[in-house]
Amino acid sequence: MLESVGVTTKLLYLLGSPARIASALDTISSVRQSTQAARHLRVELNMSPITNWNDFLVATAGTAGALAGLVFVALSINLGQILKLPGIAGRAGETILLLAATLIGALLALVPEQSAARLGVEVLILWAPTWGLPSVRQLQELIHRRYVRLRYTLWRTVFYQCATIPLGLAGLSLAGYLPGGMHWFALAAVLSIAVALLNAWVLLVEILR
Repeated sequence: MLESVGVTTKLLYLLGSPARIASALDTISSVRQSTQAARHLRVELNMSPITNWNDFLVATAGTAGALAGLVFVALSINLGQILKLPGIAGRAGETILLLAATLIGALLALVPEQSAARLGVEVLILWAPTWGLPSVRQLQELIHRRYVRLRYTLWRTVFYQCATIPLGLAGLSLAGYLPGGMHWFALAAVLSIAVALLNAWVLLVEILR
């Protein structure tokens, strides 16, 4: 108790008059308010690259979910033919992965109060198996010549790489390592949906010719 009284006495002595004390308290309060405002501003600036894409993300999630249903219908109709032809089962799996990654990525981006850096890490974690597993399978099919026609397999590989690489770039960009931000994710989503549509046509119609 005596120590606190002594500290207060010293402060009063250093500050002098009550007017100076009030001025010092006002200064401390202003600094605290400015610091809190700066923190809120940083959060808003960090969130703005994500929140401005809400409509696009909702549309992307709905489209990816609907196309996934179409792919499962194609699988149920032509399952015997898909399992018989070399490389077609892998193409079906790649299509599901593309749509699943697009859907999950859009849902992750829609999570409220999430920083761009955190979303970037989540997108990179999502991208790693989406790109890595099919890429290894495609390479194995080319090495061991497990395909119907070489040009079909090459085109399939090129299309898949074009659809998935922008997703990894989106993760790096959101994490702060590249420019572009959500525009990379938009490119990945559009290309993934386009490739999935092409693959759905192959699984539903082309394999019956």
